[in-house]
Order: sequence, then structure tokens, then C-alpha cells
Amino acid sequence: MYTLYFLLIYFIFCWRARAYLVLSSLLILFPIHITLKHCFAILGGDVYFPFWYDIAIFFLLQKVFRVKMQVYYYWIVFLFFILYLFAFYFLLPNDKDAISTLRIYLHCFGLFFSLSTLKFTSLQIKKLFIVQLWVTYILCISGIVIYFFFQSDWHLFLNHYIIDKNGALSYVTPSFTIMGIERMNGLIGAPNQFGVYMAYVWLWIYSACISKSINKFSSWLCLVLVSGCLFMSFSRAGWALVLITLFLFNFYKGKAVVVIKFMFAMLFALVLIMAIIFILEPIFFNIVVASLTGEESSASTRGDMVHDFYLQLLSTPWGNGLGTGTIDDDGGNIAESSILLQAYEIGIQGCAFYLFLWFVLFKKMKQYKTDIYLIMSSLMIATLMVSVVSVNIFQYPYVYYIWGGMGFVLNRSVKSVYENR
Repeated sequence: MYTLYFLLIYFIFCWRARAYLVLSSLLILFPIHITLKHCFAILGGDVYFPFWYDIAIFFLLQKVFRVKMQVYYYWIVFLFFILYLFAFYFLLPNDKDAISTLRIYLHCFGLFFSLSTLKFTSLQIKKLFIVQLWVTYILCISGIVIYFFFQSDWHLFLNHYIIDKNGALSYVTPSFTIMGIERMNGLIGAPNQFGVYMAYVWLWIYSACISKSINKFSSWLCLVLVSGCLFMSFSRAGWALVLITLFLFNFYKGKAVVVIKFMFAMLFALVLIMAIIFILEPIFFNIVVASLTGEESSASTRGDMVHDFYLQLLSTPWGNGLGTGTIDDDGGNIAESSILLQAYEIGIQGCAFYLFLWFVLFKKMKQYKTDIYLIMSSLMIATLMVSVVSVNIFQYPYVYYIWGGMGFVLNRSVKSVYENR
């Protein structure tokens, strides 16, 4: 009943509130969805809880049709891809997770369509940046507090422990630790998702810093906290997203000297950080070295997993149905690659269609030369590169943020605000 009460209250809020307030609620609730879902499960049921973001996206789309829309040519590409997904859903045998996979696609496209079309004032845009900033502060501080003081209790609360066949206490998944060291996961509840989320907000706040969208001191302070949390998540995908995006951003600005300086600055920072880590906590030093050299177990086997799954994909290139690429009870049909999993489910031709959609949006993004567009277009390329060796790119919460972010920066009212600066 508590879940139904929450959904009813949230339904009324989204119905009556302005679009930027609904979007603010998404920025607040999306990162802590897993934690909230578990809380409602304790209160008596969480089956219907995930429908809260269906409600939010529905009303964002409903508010879109209240404004005068400008039709862009890439809507046609979206339309054909959605029709392709529905054809796959109804014509091929699908896994039990098919509807969940289809919802991810539709949610992402709904967020993109609404955030690229709705009208925002400059004050509302500033408020959205401030909401994101303070949400990030809360997630970072809570993540640090949980990690250093309540990590075991937190795992126990979220049911991360199981009794294995030998009667010993172990984690439901080995991803909660790396080389025997705990990984930070905070209120998000999973270290890999926590890491890629921190990478995204790091870049988003960085873009706000250089565009002077929010207070410089508070934003740079937040970047320091995010950097620490990103490091302690030990998410190689998160690290790669930030480094690749920053490199491409400077490259796109046409500053060869800046790119070279950036590479040396990153090398110097890496050496300095490694030296500090080695002095304070040698085991962290070993983890970073093992991750970078591929000696850490999950890093060393990832390439082989992707290669083996690629060979499996070639045996069924036309697709196997939505949801079939997710983890089965026996651990089959899984690869640490979002792109290959997508191709396995909707076919190589469907994956190519999806990449073409990204190319169309990237081409649109590259028309604008302000920093936020260069950062987003750089992040788009970084996302595709990392998705080859990471499955977290097409999972909650990152996939919603990247699609929502692309839509937001292509919004005409957002574009006019940045051009006026």
C-alpha cells in the first residue's frame, strides 16, 4: 500500500508541477532508485515502485505537446528504430526480461524527446544545475560516510550477502570488491553503476564550471568530492569516460598544445596520486596498477569474454530477441560489452541502426562550438568506446543520464542561454 500511496502522490505532483520541477525530481530520485525500491520492499511491496519514472516521463511528454514544437529530421530515424524494436518484440521469441529491455529504450527516447523539446527559462536551467550539484554533494558525502563507517551494515540492509554452499558469508556478486578491497557504492547501491554515474556528473559539473553556470567555488569543491568517490568506486569504465572525454574535448577545440599539456598533466597527476596512495594505503596502489596493466582478474578476463561472445554473436547475427542478452540463472549469454549484447538481442543490423542514430545526433551536436556541446559530443564518443568493454553503459542510471543529457543540450532554449554567454 505504501508503494501505491507514493505513486499516487507522485502522479499528482507530476500532473500539476512545471516541467523543470518534474525533471528536478528525476535528478533526485534516479540515482537512489535501488535504495528506495528496497525500502518499499521492506514496507510491504516494491512490484509497482519502478513505475514512478514511467509516470515522470509520461508527464514530461504530455507537457511537450503543450508547446509549439519544431520538427527535426532525426525524429524520422527515431521513429523507424522504435518501429524496429516493436517488430522485434512481437515477431521474435523474447526472454522474460524483454519488456524491461524495451522499457529502457522507450524511457531513453522519451527523455531525449521531452528534454530536447520543452522550453526552459535561464533561471530554470540554473536551478536544474543547482539541484544536480546538491544531489551530487549528498551522494558523495553519504557514499563516503557509508564506506568508512557503515559499509557492512549497508550491504546487509541491501541484501548483498548470501550464504554460499560451504556455509560461508559471501556477496551475491563479486563486483562489490576488487582484489579483496571494498568498492564504494553509496546510496546508488552498486559500485559499477556508482562509478559511471560519478563520471557523468563529474563531466556535467565540469562543463558548468567552465561555462560559469553555477558558483565556481561550490562546483570545484564538488568536483573534488566526485573525484574521490569515482576513484574509490574502482570503476575502470568511469575512469575511462572522464579521461577520454577530456582528451577529445581539448582535441576538438583545435588546441594541439593543450592536448599535449593535458596528456602530460594527466600523467603527472597519475604519478602523484599513485605516490600518495602508495604511502597511505599500499593495497590501493596494487589495485590501480593491476587494473591498468590488466592483471586484476576481472580486467584480465574481460577481453577474452568479449572475444568469445563476439564469436557466439556471429552464429546468430540477425538477433535473438529482446532481453536474451541478460544474465541467465546458469550465467550464460553474458558479455561485458553493451554493444555486443545489443547486437546479440536485436541483431547486427539493429545495432548498426542504433549507432547510426548516435551518428546523426553527434553530427547535430557538432554544429555548435560552445564548450558544453563539445563536452557532450566528446562524451558520446567516449560512451561508445567504453561500451565495447563495459555492460554498465546500457544500465541504470547511466543510460538515462546520457540520453537525457543529449536531449537537454540540444534544447533550443538551452542553446540560446549558452550562446548569450
